[in-house]
Amino acid sequence: MSYSLVLKDLDQLEEVLTGLVNAGANELKSVAFQTMNLKALRAQARRVAVEAAREKAQIYCEAAGVTLGDVLHIEDVNPNVLQGRGEGHVRREPVVDNDLSKQSLDAGAIDIGAAVLVGFSLKSKMP
Repeated sequence: MSYSLVLKDLDQLEEVLTGLVNAGANELKSVAFQTMNLKALRAQARRVAVEAAREKAQIYCEAAGVTLGDVLHIEDVNPNVLQGRGEGHVRREPVVDNDLSKQSLDAGAIDIGAAVLVGFSLKSKMP
């Protein structure tokens, strides 16, 4: 037998899990965190991804002695495909709260990612 619960107040999570165990639950398959603001958070993550791409491109251009031009191409990339592929795409681990006066799970630990492939034109620097 299985059950699915939806909590809108994460402050109740620890109490609910403790209650389940005390009521005799002996197996817990998973706990998943989601947000009702996913669309807005993803939009913000995409903005940050584009800005990071621009900053990286600027560094490469400076090293190559050229000037960064206009955006020629933008492609949305599934960030899950990029996990573990270099420092620019490392997943943030959930923050564990070490203050024993607080609950043990950090409600801010929901991972919202975005990745983007941006192609820029390059311009020669004028001598």
